[in-house]
Amino acid sequence: MRNFMYAFLVVLTFALAGFPQQANVTFYPEVEWLPDGEYLSFTMISGSNPKDFQADIYTIKVDGSDLKKLTSEEKNEFGSNWLKDGKSFMFIAGVRGDFGNSDIYLAKRDGSKVVQISKTTGGYSTPSLSPDGEKILFTSSRDSKNPRKPQIYLMNFDGTNITRLTTDSELAYYDPHWSPDGKTIVYYVEKGDNKDQIWTMNADGTNQTLLTNNIGHNFYPSWLPNGKKIVFTSKRDGNEESAFYTIDLDGKNLAQIPNVNGSMIKFSPDGKKIAFVSPKPFQPGKPPESSIYIANVDGTEVTKLVGK
Repeated sequence: MRNFMYAFLVVLTFALAGFPQQANVTFYPEVEWLPDGEYLSFTMISGSNPKDFQADIYTIKVDGSDLKKLTSEEKNEFGSNWLKDGKSFMFIAGVRGDFGNSDIYLAKRDGSKVVQISKTTGGYSTPSLSPDGEKILFTSSRDSKNPRKPQIYLMNFDGTNITRLTTDSELAYYDPHWSPDGKTIVYYVEKGDNKDQIWTMNADGTNQTLLTNNIGHNFYPSWLPNGKKIVFTSKRDGNEESAFYTIDLDGKNLAQIPNVNGSMIKFSPDGKKIAFVSPKPFQPGKPPESSIYIANVDGTEVTKLVGK
């Protein structure tokens, strides 16, 4: 499973191959909580041709009200990550139709005062700001011979002092996230065998540890607010659909979240709610679709926020 934007484009390109040029799709590949727990941000992608897809970032209140578009239509913007005070957010932006060349930007809560942090060298993705606000994690193929094998990097908040944390150029590393205490990083690794695995490492790249024991296909990890568990998406136990699981930092106490399934999940800051993306099963003759939902952490009281 590659970075969500690349995975989305590959799937959608094939899915739209048989549709007339005017067929239009709207898809929601990711979701994120704002620090106040009262709002969510998400990426919406729309268009009829993969080369002309438009990606933008929106916010919406958890009751479904106050929907706002934060980004412009000049570029594709996706992958929001919020600063601790909730007044600003980082995101990825690139030229429309070219998701392989993109940079990290910073903007105010309303999308104003945009500042470019990185300078494109092979493309950047999935920025994650450290809890102390001083460092940014990201993935990039900036010094890789194979653009399909991005690595995990660390840099200062101003874009200086870039340090590579992963060292195996034969593997692809994706979706790094800081633990709440800033000491540990969770991410997933793609070997090309359709069995991606969840790993953790120290903040300096040492002590890289496999959590998912090479079982199943696992991706899109993130932290529970207390920092004691990780939540991720997985296809395991013979399941055709992806489900959501939590796991301890030592790889023990794996548990499935009941009643819900989808492609990406995030816990609310207070740990009482989940937000998740749930694609509909592909149906021949129809464009692919997805929706964003919120629910209690036990999968009850599911509410759709956006999508068909």
